[in-house]
Amino acid sequence: MRHSNEKIVKNTIIFTASLVVQKIFSFGYFWFTSSRLAPEAMGLYAWTLSFTSLFSIGMDFGLASILAREAAKDESRAEKYLRTVYGLKLPLVILTSVALWAVYVFLPHSPETTLLLIGANIIIALDAFTPSAYSILRARQNLKYESIAYVVSEFLILALGVILISVSRNVFYLIIAILASVIFNFIFSNAILKFKFGFRLMPMLDKETAKHFLRIAPSFALGGIFIKIYNSADSVLLGYMADKTAVGLYSIPAKVTTALQALIPGAFAASIYPSMANYFVTSKEKLRDLFLRSTAYLFMFSIPIAFALFVLAPNILNVIWPQYIGATDAFRIMVLALPFVFACFPSGALLNACDLQKKNMLNRGIIMAVNVLVNIALIPVLGVEGAAIAFLFSNIILFILDFWFARYAVNYSFKYLFFVLVKSGVAAAIMAFALYFLRGEINLIFLVMIGAAVYFAALALLGGVGRKDFLLIKSLLAKKSLTPEKAETLYEEKPVDHS
Repeated sequence: MRHSNEKIVKNTIIFTASLVVQKIFSFGYFWFTSSRLAPEAMGLYAWTLSFTSLFSIGMDFGLASILAREAAKDESRAEKYLRTVYGLKLPLVILTSVALWAVYVFLPHSPETTLLLIGANIIIALDAFTPSAYSILRARQNLKYESIAYVVSEFLILALGVILISVSRNVFYLIIAILASVIFNFIFSNAILKFKFGFRLMPMLDKETAKHFLRIAPSFALGGIFIKIYNSADSVLLGYMADKTAVGLYSIPAKVTTALQALIPGAFAASIYPSMANYFVTSKEKLRDLFLRSTAYLFMFSIPIAFALFVLAPNILNVIWPQYIGATDAFRIMVLALPFVFACFPSGALLNACDLQKKNMLNRGIIMAVNVLVNIALIPVLGVEGAAIAFLFSNIILFILDFWFARYAVNYSFKYLFFVLVKSGVAAAIMAFALYFLRGEINLIFLVMIGAAVYFAALALLGGVGRKDFLLIKSLLAKKSLTPEKAETLYEEKPVDHS
C-alpha cells in the first residue's frame, strides 16, 4: 500500500477530532468525579492506576509498536504477525499479573486498595490486546475505526461513572466504568479486523515471526518500561514520601498535561509512525521532511498552549477545580515542559521506525533515572512542586538526547526548527501579554478564544504560517479530497531547509 502525506494529515485531523471529543468527555468526567471526591480518594485512585500501569508494559513487551512497524513494511504478512503477537501475549499477561501481586504483597496496603487493584489488573490484562489490533489498522493508514472507538469508549466511562458515583461516592466505581470501556474497545477492535478485513484472530506461534519479534522486542519493551516508570514514579513516590493528598493535588496538572499529550502529539504519532517505517525503506527524503514538518507543527501548537496555561493557571483552577488551588505552582511548572514533551513524540517515533530502538530505549532509560532521582531529592523538600520540577527537567533532557540521536536516522539541520521556535515563541509571548492584562476582566472561555486569535494573527504576521499551510488544512477538511500529487506539493513546502 502506498503511504502518502495526504493520508498522514487526514488521519491526524480525524484522530485529533476524535480525541477532542474524547477529552471533552474525559475532562467533564474528571471534573465531575474530582469535585465529588476528596483529594485523598482521588489520590488513592490515581496511585492504583499508576502502580498497575508500571506492569502493563510487561503484558505488551513492546509488541504493539513492532507490529505497527513491521506490518507497515509488509502488509501481506499482517495477519500472521497479529496472530503471533496474540500468541506471545497470552503468557505475558499471566506472568505479569503474578509479578504485580508478588510486588504488592510487600507494599503497605489496605482492603480498599486491594479491591481497586483487582479491577485495575483485569483492565490492563484485557487492554494488552487492543493496541495490537489497532496497530494493524494504523499500518494501513486507517485510523477511522480507532477514532470512533476512542469517542464511544470515553462516553461509556462518562455515562457509567456519573451514574455510579452519583449513587455511591466509592472510588471502586471509577474502576468499573473504565473496565466497561476496555471491554468494548477489545471487542470492537477485533470485530473490525475479523468482519471488515477478514482476519483470523486465533492466537498462534509462527516460529520465524516469533523469533524475529522477540529478537527486537527487548529494546521496545525496555523503552516502554522506562516510560511507564517515568510516567508513574512521581505519583507513586508522592504517595510514599508525602501523602495521598499530595498525589491528589498533583493529579490535576498531570491530568492536563497527559490529556494534551494524547490530544495533539499523540494523534501525530499515531499517523506518522507507520509512514516513517514505510519511508525508511522507500524514501529517506520524505522521511526527513515528515520528521521536520511534524516537529514544526507541534512546536507551533505547544508553545502557545504552554504560555497560555502558565498565565491562566489560577483562573483555570478557580473555575474548574477550586479545591485544588494548591496545585497552581506545580501546574505552571509542568506546562512549561509541553514544547519539549510534544517534540519528543516525532523524534521517538523516528528512532523506533528506523531500527534505532536501542537508542530510543537508552534515552528513555536515562530520563527515567533522572526523573526518579530528582523526585527523590525534591519531593521531601518541595512536595508537589518538586515532582513538577522533575517532570520539566527530565523532559528537557529527553529533548536534547532525542534530537541528537535523530541525526543517525536522517541528515537534518536544526536551522528550520530554530526559526519555527523563535517565531512561535515571539507570537506566544505577545499572546501571553494580552492574556495577562485581560485575565481579570473576561470570562475564561473568551480568554482562550482571544488568546488563540492573537497568537495565530501574530504568527501569520511573523511568517510562521503560510498560504500553503492554510490551503492544505482547508482542502483536507473539504468534502472533495486533493489528488495525492497535489497534496504532496502542498505538504512539502519550501521552507523546510535541510542545509
